[in-house]
Amino acid sequence: MRLSSSVEWWDESKLRVLVLSSLSLQYFLAVFAFGRRFSVPSWYRLLIWLSYLGSDALAIYALATLFNRRNNQQCNSAPGSRDIEVLWAPILLIHLGGQPFITAYNVEDNELWSRHIVTTISQVTVAVYVFWKSWSSSAEKSLLAAAVLLFILGSAKCVEKILAFKGASFNSLASHSEPAQSKRTTTRDREKELEEYVQQARDSIKASHPPLVDDSMEQLILPDKLFVDSAYPYSDRVTSLKFFFLLDDQTAYWSLKRGVSIVFNLLYTKYESTYTMLKGSMLCSICTWEITVVVSIVSISLFHYSHKNAYSRSDIVVSFVLLYGTFLLDIISTLTLLSMTGSVVKQTSDIVAQHSLIEFCVNSGICRFMKPCHSSQKPCHYSEDISSLIRRYVLRGWKEFITDAESYRKFNDVRGQWTLERKQCDERLGWSLERPFDESVLLWHIATDFCFHQKDTPRSNQCANRCREISNYMMHLLFVNPEMLMAGSRRNLFRTACDQLNEILACDAYSNKTELTQKLIDKLKSKEGSKETFIHDAWQLAEGLMDIHDETNMWEVIQGVWLEMLCFSASRCRGYLHAKSLGAGVEYLTFVWLLLAYAGMETLPERLQRTYMTRLSQEKKQQLENRGEETRKEPSSQNQAIEQVLKEEGNVADPASSEVIGLHSQEETVTAASASNDEGTAPVLDEIIVVVH
Repeated sequence: MRLSSSVEWWDESKLRVLVLSSLSLQYFLAVFAFGRRFSVPSWYRLLIWLSYLGSDALAIYALATLFNRRNNQQCNSAPGSRDIEVLWAPILLIHLGGQPFITAYNVEDNELWSRHIVTTISQVTVAVYVFWKSWSSSAEKSLLAAAVLLFILGSAKCVEKILAFKGASFNSLASHSEPAQSKRTTTRDREKELEEYVQQARDSIKASHPPLVDDSMEQLILPDKLFVDSAYPYSDRVTSLKFFFLLDDQTAYWSLKRGVSIVFNLLYTKYESTYTMLKGSMLCSICTWEITVVVSIVSISLFHYSHKNAYSRSDIVVSFVLLYGTFLLDIISTLTLLSMTGSVVKQTSDIVAQHSLIEFCVNSGICRFMKPCHSSQKPCHYSEDISSLIRRYVLRGWKEFITDAESYRKFNDVRGQWTLERKQCDERLGWSLERPFDESVLLWHIATDFCFHQKDTPRSNQCANRCREISNYMMHLLFVNPEMLMAGSRRNLFRTACDQLNEILACDAYSNKTELTQKLIDKLKSKEGSKETFIHDAWQLAEGLMDIHDETNMWEVIQGVWLEMLCFSASRCRGYLHAKSLGAGVEYLTFVWLLLAYAGMETLPERLQRTYMTRLSQEKKQQLENRGEETRKEPSSQNQAIEQVLKEEGNVADPASSEVIGLHSQEETVTAASASNDEGTAPVLDEIIVVVH
């Protein structure tokens, strides 16, 4: 008996529960979805994700329930209640239009905008069909007018959502970039443009100006093109660089937060139309807000003046809650939007994620199968200090290292070599930077911890603290986001090093990180179990660092190498990965990447599209011809002959040239053999020397 009464109550109240639950989810998203741009607990992000998916599913289920109720001839509700229930259909359509702060949960959602068109058409069609089939001819005209107005509002919101998806897709963002120049340019022309850019940038940096205030942030380039891997014109970059280095450290950091916040809004919210030139989306947003205010007020007024005596009290209460609740929801969203405009620099996280190999091993003694998505350390909150160090490092590079296009490219390719050369440590420590980048990061991470504990460095040492924070962040990237650290980075290096560490320690007991590190150092000093492992290589690196007698100088070396590695990693991460990370709480690497762009460094598209010169000068060609006979007789001396010619021209500057030389040797041998077999054949091109620019 009790079960049957419960089923009867659910059949009667199911639709009311569904529509009120749909409204509740919309309020939850409007209030809490804004926080997902920060570093929040995983359970918070899970709730946002479930609400984002469930809001559409719940509204569609409510529409289906409304459609099925029209066939129920034994409804226990008061006469005419079905008419007022049909008024809820356009309100559910408004809910399907979503909230302005969470149009997309993942960046991939924007790429499916064409699928959303089909989904939206089907949703609107179902809502209209339900309304048409369920509305009785005896219903009040005022309710009909209110329903029509709400249908207009719901349809406009659904169209606005589609435009937001389309406008934030990568193809749309790329298509709104400046049109490509049709002017034919040669490699020398582009090289000349780069030389001019470098000189203009150096001149603007050398010019002394007082620090500027917040207004100068408007002179910085909007970073939307960077996230689709598009390069900005040199003129815009010179202007941005000039103003960026005139800002004080705090304002410069705020400009980074502002840029990241703008792109987050562009990709994941309807707020993007404020910053882009997508006129359709902007016009739709303005019209939708005006329609919302007018239609909501008119609809509420029409419902107030309708004859509500024919309807059940429960349905009347639910209708008022839906009408006023939906109207208030739009007001809350509008006020939040206005408050965002004035506090855009406060909308991103200031934390730097941390992950330590040694501390992970300590924790894995308690929980062996620790999930890789969890950091073993609390994040630090010194992103502004680290950003200031990077800014000063780049500024020093412009003043002391970069003099022309070649040195400009070389500066963008260093990952610790410049610091070692300046500190005269390259002979002792340079080997650690010749390994694959992910291995170099691992070695320097472990060596940094060794130096900190072996030297008994006080925690008040700010330089040492920044070194460890950057070190732990780079290890976080290797373990959690290896694709952002560097293409091809191997996450299993972390686990391999951890297994090697446990093997060295054997069954020794330890209770904390300091004790583990000290036991490990003692075993490494005693050469116990000595063999080639990451741990032993890291200890060799740490010994080389500790041979620097001045501890302050040692930490300056470590800090310089970590800054170069951090910049090296950021500049080689695709814009798509930076955009994807914004939806998960913003990686600090994105701040570094944006800082390098503002500071005029080489972008990833420029690095990938470096041109190659394949033409030989007449003088060099003559030199090669004079030595051609000798090199044909002695093919083994081919490389030395060509290398000598190139050295005389001053063009052998990097390993890429040596690789090309080796290729020439093979091609020349084949050409000589072919000529000896068939002397009557036409002459062929003996050599093409490729010089990278």
